[in-house]
Amino acid sequence: MKKELVKRWQTALVALPVLFLIVYGSISFFVLALVASLICLYEFYGIALKNVSITHEVCILGFVVTSIWVILVYKGYFDYLWMLSIFNLMSLAFIIVLRFKNQPNIVDMVIRQAFGVVYIPGLVGFMLLIHQFEKGYCWIYVTLIMVFACDTGGYFIGKQFGKHALCKSVSPKKTIEGFFGGLILCVLSCLLSASLLNLPISTIHMIILSAIVGLIAPLGDLFESAFKRAADIKDSGNILPGHGGLLDRIDALLFAGPLVYGYKTYLGLN
Repeated sequence: MKKELVKRWQTALVALPVLFLIVYGSISFFVLALVASLICLYEFYGIALKNVSITHEVCILGFVVTSIWVILVYKGYFDYLWMLSIFNLMSLAFIIVLRFKNQPNIVDMVIRQAFGVVYIPGLVGFMLLIHQFEKGYCWIYVTLIMVFACDTGGYFIGKQFGKHALCKSVSPKKTIEGFFGGLILCVLSCLLSASLLNLPISTIHMIILSAIVGLIAPLGDLFESAFKRAADIKDSGNILPGHGGLLDRIDALLFAGPLVYGYKTYLGLN
């Protein structure tokens, strides 16, 4: 366990400075979002479609649609996302008709493919939208810090004081104590980072926003854990030493993005 913890910290110490530097730039952040989307979709298909070759036309279509989705969001062509979804649907329909005779499980496959296209680029897209705010990179920093704090607080508080399982059937090691430890650290980290970065948001809004993120973002972690448990897979991948796959690291962040974007946009925070 100590060896794995050392790996986690070593990876974090190397990756975090690079990540924060990439976030600062518009083009670099777009490239990061695109690459991350493709990696996460690859890992998701490895879970949801673990018995299907990654070169199957259903998977290839998913990668193509995901790439176009991220590009459209970055360019602001939101109306075209509907057409892209219809294109994906019609392409899947064609594959079903073509493949059904020799591959009756194709219907289940395309449903999982379609879900992955919404789950990964659909949620990653909100991070691109946040980045387009005024001082958007600062909003991304705060979002990342909140999620990291939530995860770190949940891990250490849960390990030290955790006695009551949060959702034993999905993730036996997660505890209620860890959940509230992560929530508290999420709020504190938001108050500190948003103030240091001089974000135009009042203290009360910082507390409310971070509380919402701290309460709901962990659901993203449990959500992905449910898929892994159903597929009898421990980690989505091994791209990050000590952390598993990229999807394992950003599953909570995927749920945090829409929360931050929605809170700021619909409350008109400037």
